[in-house]
Amino acid sequence: IPASHADAEKWHNLRKDIKRLHYQLEAVQPLFDGAIALPAMLAFTDGAGNRLGNWHDLLALQQLIRSHMELMQSHQIPVPQDVEEVLQQLAADTRQQLQESREYIKAKPVVEWPV
Repeated sequence: IPASHADAEKWHNLRKDIKRLHYQLEAVQPLFDGAIALPAMLAFTDGAGNRLGNWHDLLALQQLIRSHMELMQSHQIPVPQDVEEVLQQLAADTRQQLQESREYIKAKPVVEWPV
């Protein structure tokens, strides 16, 4: 798990790795029919991927708004007054979502695979 202050790329790469693991687990699911570990891991990887996906969506929205602000300013178009307030709230929501994602991943289930 990356540190909470790690750059966004490390967290995004972790999300992609988790999604890949989820798809691989789905692919081998028929081989482990009845195994208790597989549903737990599928639920965990799905939950972790969704949480990190929500974080990434918030981050992308901030970047989109900032790039549009810069474009508007470069064309001398007035930027709405409350945009900075919206960005501050988005930043807070993004930090909160990342923290929740990190806590969820740290609390991963302990499973035993059949041998």
